Amino acid sequence: MTRALLFFAILFLSANTAFADESKKKIDSLNDANSVKEIADYVAQSLKKSSDVKPTNDKEHAKLFREIGELSIAAGEKILKIAKEIPEQLEGYKLKISGLQFIIRANNLDKKESDESASLAKLDALISELEKDGRFPLIINNYRYAKFSKKLSELANNFSIEKFETLLEKAKQLSIASPADFKPITPLIQINNFASSQTAIKKDPKIAEKTTDNIFAFIKSDKCTLPESEKKEIIESLASISFNLESHNVYGNFTIERFNEYVRKAKVLASVATGDRLKKITPFLQVLNAALTEKGVKNDPQLAEKTLKDFTDFVNSNKFESPESDKKAILKSLENNSRRFIGANPEIYGRTLDDKNFDWAALRGKYVLVEFTSSWCGPCKGEIPGMISAYEKYRNKGFEIVSIYIWDKLEDTKKVIEDEKIKWINISEELTQKTDQPPQGEQYGIFGIPTMFIVGKDGKIIATDTREEYRKKKLAEIFDNVEPKKP
Repeated sequence: MTRALLFFAILFLSANTAFADESKKKIDSLNDANSVKEIADYVAQSLKKSSDVKPTNDKEHAKLFREIGELSIAAGEKILKIAKEIPEQLEGYKLKISGLQFIIRANNLDKKESDESASLAKLDALISELEKDGRFPLIINNYRYAKFSKKLSELANNFSIEKFETLLEKAKQLSIASPADFKPITPLIQINNFASSQTAIKKDPKIAEKTTDNIFAFIKSDKCTLPESEKKEIIESLASISFNLESHNVYGNFTIERFNEYVRKAKVLASVATGDRLKKITPFLQVLNAALTEKGVKNDPQLAEKTLKDFTDFVNSNKFESPESDKKAILKSLENNSRRFIGANPEIYGRTLDDKNFDWAALRGKYVLVEFTSSWCGPCKGEIPGMISAYEKYRNKGFEIVSIYIWDKLEDTKKVIEDEKIKWINISEELTQKTDQPPQGEQYGIFGIPTMFIVGKDGKIIATDTREEYRKKKLAEIFDNVEPKKP
């Protein structure tokens, strides 16, 4: 059996009436059991020839979909008449189902509700027939998944808790359906992500938390027949996807409500993460970084401190099951991160590029932009032009920059400084590590670069996440007496 048959329905999108009619005649003439491959190949070749057909309106789309549907049904029925092996019969049923789905779409575009209902009834009847047959679970499961996805899409426009809970149960059933062309985790991801949508949260602010707990409880139970290794993988993947989605939400439109959900999902992910210890630490650090952004600080200047306490209490509690060595490492990392909070009094140290000790105390009385960077970092290089402009504008007004090159080779550090004509103070972590001083990136909880903050004349941090536009605004407030905008 060729791949052409598997992607039959996709290729139909390029068909036109002439080729469809020709294909149907050709299909009708083939009656030998060995003709299944020939049917697939012939139709696929015919459709490829008409790949330039591009409908421009609903009427043309509906006509094309109808032709596609009829051709698909004809091919499927012919295969079912002549096929003797189950794999070939399976493809015949796939084509019939695909054909009915295309005709349903055509009727929908033509606004023919009665015809659409009739086609839906035929499709349901065909599926019921296959369920009774019992030999084609793959088709049944794929159809159920397609129906689930459609219902979930419709739910966005007509949401109710009852409908959502029904679909949640279907998602759990689909996750253990076998065989299937979709991964067990896919329907669970879809329903879990939907629970984080504004549509769902408006109805129930706790729906995302409840849904995650419900899914995790199901996966851990005996009802879920997946292997234990696969269960753990699914739980971690779900938690990771959900956390990353919330990260996008928080950075896209920061609100305290979204941030609190971000905190919750970080705890969930850290609790289920397996393997490398860093996988447990990173969610906490990502959330703390969000608290230190301009929007986070404007919403609540103490947000980072509150979040740190929340995470510290959580790690120390029985809710967070992890080896004591991991807990100690996480708590140490959280403590290090606090050295970048508003009001913190950092003590920057290290070796400059000429291998001399850097004197942080000598900068007291100046405003200092501290940057953690690296020569290979693209976003870091993108910051350089703006930093050069700021340095030239404010250096004679009591402004200095200190760049700390971490995770970098000395020769590469020197090259980027020479190439970019950087004139401010530069510290090499490579040189620093040759002394007894600990890695500075680790001391300040750096896990992503560039990371920047501004230190005031008294040596305390006055602004965090000072990249691009925020840095320009903050320096203008300091040196040009520009009034800050109210949040």
